[in-house]
Amino acid sequence: EIGLLVNLQELNVNSCSLRSLPDAMVGCARLTRLYMFGNKFSRVPPVVAELRALEWLNLNHNRLKSLPEELCQNLDNLTELALSHNQLSSLPTSFHHLQRLSVLDISFNRFSELPEPVLQLAHLSSLEMKGNRLTKLP
Repeated sequence: EIGLLVNLQELNVNSCSLRSLPDAMVGCARLTRLYMFGNKFSRVPPVVAELRALEWLNLNHNRLKSLPEELCQNLDNLTELALSHNQLSSLPTSFHHLQRLSVLDISFNRFSELPEPVLQLAHLSSLEMKGNRLTKLP
């Protein structure tokens, strides 16, 4: 099982038609980069929130409608988060816990305004929001 790869630092499962990830992935405790682009995730697999070493997470081109609070509470090493081309219209209130986040891509979702938690990310240096339903900026 994949959890036996205890030294794995990068995993790319782009375009694999995945809908879930095995809970055994929690054994990949050194994983810093996880690429999950172009799959069929309707929710973020719970095990992702347990991968506390993650610095880069790509969930572009999936079917996400929301993010779990646990993802934001647990992944405090995250510096880059890619969520474009999903169905997000809001972010969890705990999103502001991602204080190391410097790059955020929430392009081509369903946001009608800049999510309030984003304004609390002091280290954010790049914000992509194109292709949303924005009518104004705060």
